[in-house]
Amino acid sequence: MKAQWFLALVPAAAIAAFACSGNGDDSLVQGSGNAPPVDHPPIQVQGTSASPRRLSTDQLRASLPIAFGNDATGAPITWKNGANPALSNPGIARSLGEPDYIDTTDEALDPSVLYAKFMDDAARNICGQGLDADATRTDPAQRALLRHVDLADTVESNPAGVDANLRYLKLRFHAVKVAEGDTATVAPLRELFSTVSKASTETDPKAKAREGWNAVCVALVTAPEFNLY
Repeated sequence: MKAQWFLALVPAAAIAAFACSGNGDDSLVQGSGNAPPVDHPPIQVQGTSASPRRLSTDQLRASLPIAFGNDATGAPITWKNGANPALSNPGIARSLGEPDYIDTTDEALDPSVLYAKFMDDAARNICGQGLDADATRTDPAQRALLRHVDLADTVESNPAGVDANLRYLKLRFHAVKVAEGDTATVAPLRELFSTVSKASTETDPKAKAREGWNAVCVALVTAPEFNLY
């Protein structure tokens, strides 16, 4: 009876391998290679590589100037707290999870409401800097954000250019290459740009379009595709 109970627990493949060994080898019971013994307790998996993590403070410091380029003075664009880089502020850095190696040594990289709030503040600041810089550049190839449109273009006046710029921004910020004929992927961003620019109280067409592009930029920077990996 005990033999029958034991065999009921052993996988058929293990029984076959045991039978083929022909010499009573106990390696299947003791465990060999990457296989645990048959009587090993369940293995607890501590997380997986697919668990979502958000950008660290160091990654933000490095990526924001790359994504936004230089401001009108030639300085790399980064999130500013007044005149100073916000990410160099120890209080903000610690709030974003950076360890101070006094009270904490592990960096917190879990998505949180506080992180989302800080990224919303950062996006509004750096998107404004990027658009201000682009407004000073007459050559579209030198712009970081408005690469395929003129400053006053709208969905009505230049639909192809607006869509091309949205595809470009999607690739720049999210590393997602949108096919030229794929209008569905950029449709929500196009609608956002159009709605905000039309609702603007500005009278200058460039200022109206700028508000639309600012809304698109903030949406891209605060999206999970930009912040999580």
